[in-house]
Amino acid sequence: MKNKLNNCRGFTIVELLVTVSLTAMLIVTVGSFFLNHLRSYHQAVEDISVQDQAKAAMNLFIEQAMETKGLSTLSAPEDNPYIVKLERVKSEDDPEDFLIFSYYHSEGDISENQLKWGIGIDANDAENIVVGKITDFQVSYDGANPKMARVAKVKIEVTGSDTGIPVTLENSLRFRNYSP
Repeated sequence: MKNKLNNCRGFTIVELLVTVSLTAMLIVTVGSFFLNHLRSYHQAVEDISVQDQAKAAMNLFIEQAMETKGLSTLSAPEDNPYIVKLERVKSEDDPEDFLIFSYYHSEGDISENQLKWGIGIDANDAENIVVGKITDFQVSYDGANPKMARVAKVKIEVTGSDTGIPVTLENSLRFRNYSP
């Protein structure tokens, strides 16, 4: 019995070093795998957020603009702010004539880029923010005169803060209450 107790030894330093090294490599591998998936998850959440913003902006523009008579004026794409003025159907309750969308774009920080809308007469009446971080907003039409356009094409591009990858939506719009 005494002989068995004397033969029991602990781990050698080499065995401990090998075990600690293997455990450390396993932890680093699992940790890097976890961090990569966490980054991918946050990227996917950002991409979905950007897509939702672009869809919300497009839906609001289409829903509001579809009920108008058509384009009244449209500024040049390089103008800052870029103004889209749509003639509304007049009612006794709401004497204001125009639905106005203005897109302010800065060259530096895209977080300052905003699409706004409002009802009134000029660009200052567009006070409601539709969405920020827009990198492009354009409305185009066929023909020489915007007032004669029965259909307009809309393009909205939104970029996320982390990715820098834009989401572009394009849509055609037919004015329900068109009147030349």
